[in-house]
Amino acid sequence: MYIWLKITFLFLVLILYPRQAQESMLYPDITTPFISVSQGVETPQSVNIPLKEIKRPLAIVASATDDFRQDIIDYICSKDWNCQIAVNIFTCESNLRPDAHNYNPKTKDDSWGITQINLWGDLAKNRPLPELLMDWKFNIDYAFTMWQKQRFNPWSCNSKLNKNTLL
Repeated sequence: MYIWLKITFLFLVLILYPRQAQESMLYPDITTPFISVSQGVETPQSVNIPLKEIKRPLAIVASATDDFRQDIIDYICSKDWNCQIAVNIFTCESNLRPDAHNYNPKTKDDSWGITQINLWGDLAKNRPLPELLMDWKFNIDYAFTMWQKQRFNPWSCNSKLNKNTLL
């Protein structure tokens, strides 16, 4: 009887514990700066949700992200530029992620936010600080001021998507 208990205990520890560890790696605590499950509204704060409280983690994040994504698109389209072109370019640049940051010395990129404003080298002297560019509305506003002077020329996705959007 004692040996049977030992074998059962070892089985539980060796078989079930690794499975639990694997599941916790698949569904780690979710940290996102744009949703608040407890309040049900978008807020600029992080929310940690323990695994036990998440029944369908992707559905929770996706629905909040979809609503927030629509807010971003609406704000982009409130500017006096071609809405569809702007949305396409910024989707290509950052997938409309306000927290997007591309740092790549090989391509001379230190680009921030939804519109990927580049602060590499001397560009940083005349452009806002990264902290400001992480504010999604400020980022879009700043991109609009750039567009007023240079149209969509500063964005690499412009040439990737359509050469005719330079006008």
